[in-house]
Amino acid sequence: PAMTEKDQEDALFGLQNNVDYIALSFVRRASDVHNLRKFILKNGYNTPIIAKIEKPEAISEIENIIDAADGIMIARGDLGVEMPMEQVPVLQKMIAQKTGAKGKLLIVATQMLETMTENPFPTRAETNDVANAVLDGADAVMLSGETSVGKYPVQTVTMMDKIVRKAEEILPVRDIRTSDEKFSDINDAIGRASCVLAKKMNASAIVVVTQDGETARKISSFRPKARIVAITNNEETLRQLNLIWGVHGFMLHRIPELMMDGFQIIRQTLVEEGFVNRGEFIIEVSGIPFFTAKYTDTLKVEKVE
Repeated sequence: PAMTEKDQEDALFGLQNNVDYIALSFVRRASDVHNLRKFILKNGYNTPIIAKIEKPEAISEIENIIDAADGIMIARGDLGVEMPMEQVPVLQKMIAQKTGAKGKLLIVATQMLETMTENPFPTRAETNDVANAVLDGADAVMLSGETSVGKYPVQTVTMMDKIVRKAEEILPVRDIRTSDEKFSDINDAIGRASCVLAKKMNASAIVVVTQDGETARKISSFRPKARIVAITNNEETLRQLNLIWGVHGFMLHRIPELMMDGFQIIRQTLVEEGFVNRGEFIIEVSGIPFFTAKYTDTLKVEKVE
């Protein structure tokens, strides 16, 4: 089973200590994720689930698993043991494409800079591997043994950071105007529209007011050039958004309910904090009333004065 009795004990310990995500190992089918979700809800929590793709059985069920989970981790180490090694790069690209298309979190993990466990520099092939994960659309690239037992943990993180930043300079922006693709919901429609507007207006930021972070995640999946600033009143959401590509979380406990007054305070705060500059265009995205609206249904272009 994907969850043993010991796993349930560990998951409960994590939930009680406010972990931001729970990663489920050896997922074979969507029902594994559903069972963990029921366990989390039964205990009074709503912690997001990351499904680790390590088993061949998960590949044939991948669409359903992506739908069921909040994020996907491609664990190449175990996948490479369970399946022919030459299939892993192709599977990584396929899973990344499907995960990105559904606007879900993607982590690429295992043996990213394995050489640096013992050596101060990676191989050229490892450098390529990390960069390709970024170009495939990963929200995060994950180190394992390199930092847990490796001799050069700090150098490894520094090296990975350099590779990621360089790769992001040429990161392709997803085509947000695909004509044959239907909107999956209101958040999807608003998310895509905000990215189109940001591109056309050369906006410096897309500012999203969000309680649960869902719209910020959706906007991030389109990889806009504009910075995404997520305003939230929820500390849990603020922490979870740290894992989402391009999203800068910002905590504001109280905003006036009137949209005009609320966004005026937000703009003023963002200028003071150096997120945006006066004279720049920003795209404002929210539901009304702030933090309690059922849908994100409001989109506005504003010049920062």
